[in-house]
Amino acid sequence: MLRDKKYNDTSRVAYIKRKRRKKNHMRGHNKMLAKVSCTIAAVALLGSIAPGKESVAADRTGAHAANYLLADASENALKAEAAFGEEKKAVFTDVSYSIEGIARSGGMVRVVVKGTDLPETLYYRLNYIPGTGEGEVSVQDGQKVTAVGTPQERAFFVQIPEADPYGDKIQWKIGVGTALDQEYFFSAYTIQTERDFSGITEATREALTREIQDYPGMQEGDYTAKSWEVYKAAVTKAMGILTGERPKEEECQNVLREILHARKVLVKQKNPSAAEFAGVYPSAAQIEAAGGTIRVTVKGKNLPETLYYGIHYTTEEGEEKNVRDNQQVTAAGTAEERNFEVQLPDASQHVDAEAWIIGVNSIPEDGYYIFENAIQILRTDRSKGRWIKDGKGYWYQNSDGKTYPTSILKKIDKEWYYFNAEGYASAEKWEQVNGAWYYFEASCKAAKGWKAVGNTWYFFETGTAKMQTGWIRDGETWYFADGNGAMQTGWLRQGNTWYFLDGSGAMKTGWVQTGGKWYYLAESGAMQTGWVKDGDAWYFLDGSGAMQTGWLQQGNTWYYLEGSGAMRTGWLQQGNTWYYLTGSGAMAAGGVLNIDGTSYRFDRSGAWIR
Repeated sequence: MLRDKKYNDTSRVAYIKRKRRKKNHMRGHNKMLAKVSCTIAAVALLGSIAPGKESVAADRTGAHAANYLLADASENALKAEAAFGEEKKAVFTDVSYSIEGIARSGGMVRVVVKGTDLPETLYYRLNYIPGTGEGEVSVQDGQKVTAVGTPQERAFFVQIPEADPYGDKIQWKIGVGTALDQEYFFSAYTIQTERDFSGITEATREALTREIQDYPGMQEGDYTAKSWEVYKAAVTKAMGILTGERPKEEECQNVLREILHARKVLVKQKNPSAAEFAGVYPSAAQIEAAGGTIRVTVKGKNLPETLYYGIHYTTEEGEEKNVRDNQQVTAAGTAEERNFEVQLPDASQHVDAEAWIIGVNSIPEDGYYIFENAIQILRTDRSKGRWIKDGKGYWYQNSDGKTYPTSILKKIDKEWYYFNAEGYASAEKWEQVNGAWYYFEASCKAAKGWKAVGNTWYFFETGTAKMQTGWIRDGETWYFADGNGAMQTGWLRQGNTWYFLDGSGAMKTGWVQTGGKWYYLAESGAMQTGWVKDGDAWYFLDGSGAMQTGWLQQGNTWYYLEGSGAMRTGWLQQGNTWYYLTGSGAMAAGGVLNIDGTSYRFDRSGAWIR
């Protein structure tokens, strides 16, 4: 009687019906023999009751009938037994495996056979295909197994041996038959041999993976060519070992030491990368006309010790004139903040000078990065004119009491004004002067800093009052104005880089949620894609920059990202299935992995095979 829970209801019913058919045939056979016996007994009884001729005749008749019945019963019984004993020929339609890949150390594979009239007793042959892909070689032949299941589907287990004696990159194939002298029906699939990490500890594998992942983030140009080649060679060697068929602990430890040593002895270039300027700040906002020394502080990234500066000045009309260029200086400080001193000249030699401007760069004759706030020149000997208002507006009478400015941008008492051809100051109006745009308020003063005109915000340089375009730094915050000067909000694309500006126009950094999705922006404001590390957690952002969650496939490797987007490591349960994610986040699949001293086997899908 079947008690194994492995049998489903269908297979149990089929088995019981088969047993019943056999019993029914036996019962028919036995009934026929019993009927013959009864007939013989009846004839014998008649003979004993009526002796004589009648009894002899009856005896002959009874014996004849008995012989006839016995012969007929025997023939029917033999036919029934022959019919029962006749087995139908099995037909195979499919052979499949429980896994697609197996470690080179071998392991157990469940084989499922489909067809019709499949018997419980089956035979299998195990072949392998060499790494060259040419021909098949038998390893196990005529292996007898008792398969479970139904006549339509049977299953049994096969132990795959270690692959090393048979060569590299071999493939396994299994054929099934019903008898030793019959041909085998082979699966259309093969079982691939895969890399086996059982020879390397989890700690070593994680450490080596970490070093390989760090490599793309290193900047080759930051180091000397010789030291970089040593480091690159060590990483390349590690990649070859770790992606090999069967990495060993000793060779992994050796190459890990090579990488760590190579990183330690990397030699920095004197000027590793192009300098990035974030701001130039003078120590004074104004200075006497006689000139003097000021301290200049430069902030940014990769700032070299050797810098170059130029001194310019602006006139009342907003023109900018050069005084000194390409002045080399050795600046103190760090690569993020440098400072040096500048001697400003006597303004008496530049009678039209209103303010000093200092520009800085790391390369001579390549333009200057100029700070926003000019250094105002204090003059005490300059006589003043006066403002006059008439029916048409405001105009300015010069100190001579006779003339007035026309068609000119003029600075009066530290404020900028524009006078038209008739001499009247512009008010609540845009004016373009020498290619630059200005906006003059109701007071006739040129707007400075942020100014809303209509529903649009604009930024005007606080020293020259010129409308700004492109990136604008106000305090510690960056903004962006388009070619028309209009402040931008939302997503902004510059070249191949995306930025996000909030409702106030401020450029965002770090995590930003918009449109129901999360994005990560670097300190420079650039939207990130791919793998990003924030704190101790790794995140993945797709090509649009959106943070991903759930299962993620990169190349041939699967990762799992939690609801927060953080990459998962360690054991993970999904429904009734367990998965293991290594220290690098990669899902273990298609092989054997040593975890905390215990070997675990995972199928091709990553599911732990218990």
